[in-house]
Amino acid sequence: MTVSEYGDKTVFTHKGETAMLTALSIDRLTAGEKDRIVADGDGLCLIVRKSGRKTWLVRVWIDGKEKRITLGDYPAITLSTARIQRDEIKSRIRSGMPALGGMDKVPFATVAREWLALKTPQWVPKYAQTVTYRVEHYLIPALGTVSIGTITRQRATDFLLTLARRGTVVTARRCGEILMSIADYAIERGYIDHHPLQNLTRVLPTHTPEHFEHTTRPEDFGALLNAIDGITSPITRAALQITALCFVRVGELLAARWSEIDLDAALWIIPADHTKRKREHAVPLARQAVAVLRQLKEYERIHVYSGRDDLSKLFVFPAKRPRTSANTPITEAAMLKALKVLCWEAAKEGRVIPATTVHGFRHTASTLLHGMGENTLWIEKQLAHLDPNKIRAVYNSYEFLDERRGMMQRYADYLDALKANMPEPSKPQI
Repeated sequence: MTVSEYGDKTVFTHKGETAMLTALSIDRLTAGEKDRIVADGDGLCLIVRKSGRKTWLVRVWIDGKEKRITLGDYPAITLSTARIQRDEIKSRIRSGMPALGGMDKVPFATVAREWLALKTPQWVPKYAQTVTYRVEHYLIPALGTVSIGTITRQRATDFLLTLARRGTVVTARRCGEILMSIADYAIERGYIDHHPLQNLTRVLPTHTPEHFEHTTRPEDFGALLNAIDGITSPITRAALQITALCFVRVGELLAARWSEIDLDAALWIIPADHTKRKREHAVPLARQAVAVLRQLKEYERIHVYSGRDDLSKLFVFPAKRPRTSANTPITEAAMLKALKVLCWEAAKEGRVIPATTVHGFRHTASTLLHGMGENTLWIEKQLAHLDPNKIRAVYNSYEFLDERRGMMQRYADYLDALKANMPEPSKPQI
């Protein structure tokens, strides 16, 4: 928080108003040609800046002079939190105490949710959902009512060790990282001057990372691909076929809409807000992938989207028959369940289908493509990995597009050969 005095040039367009704001009325406030101030009541106001930014302030009188205390931006600071902080400030002033003291008494839950509101717009939806779950499911139940300034290192490490003893070492480590970030945010916001929570995760047992289940044996992968072709659900089958052929991240697959895919140009442009790196990603489509998507689109036009001609705004892999106001994609869990069922059914018949995860298709593709002699730079670009070379890392979604198009076609042809039990790949012309 900061305390500042504003000059006579500041204009209160709602000076003296006592009407109470609501979350809905705040959301409806739009930017104008100049900054304006909207009153909530009892000294709490919201500055609506011409940039669209909305900032809370509290008007107080100290020694006969008006001062304005900035609380922070909306929606990181919610309406209810702003009112609580206003009441705390005015209570302190009436008691003869400094206006900004005692902010370390703010509950951890309040600070954690402010931090989430600030950070989640910067993250891809799946990651934001994961972090939010960890905050709400693990951190807030354990520490939510504790004042942010009274969380000791021992209390934090006791919580993390308890979590780790349940067998969730990775979750404990991630929660520790989140807790440190929230504490750092509390310093930046002025709730606390310092905290003892640096390097919290050092107390946790070492963890050997486990790779996503996948197969690198060509003959096993061929068996898996044949099993996927036999899945009865057209949408789930197509989702797994495209995952095998294009090996995109699962979040990118599930978020895909038909507007991203140009079947005539055999090109899928994944928008930046769907990608992990927040960078547009171009995926050349092999003939086999185009065929799968054409068949899927025609099926959805008739059986899912009720004869609609324009599917551009609709999901490529919808979960169910959507209503006019609801259109949701299938989930990763549904794809995983389908893969597990394939393994179970094969085991009943004495066959072996390798266990794999959706993400595991990316590991398999990388292994097989390198085994085919494909260019590592093309493979890494197609996997949308960051280039460790800082000069080359300036990302161009169309970089090596022709080369990658040839590589993706060779890979698709190789997968067809695996399904026909001919595991020897043809060497690329590099």
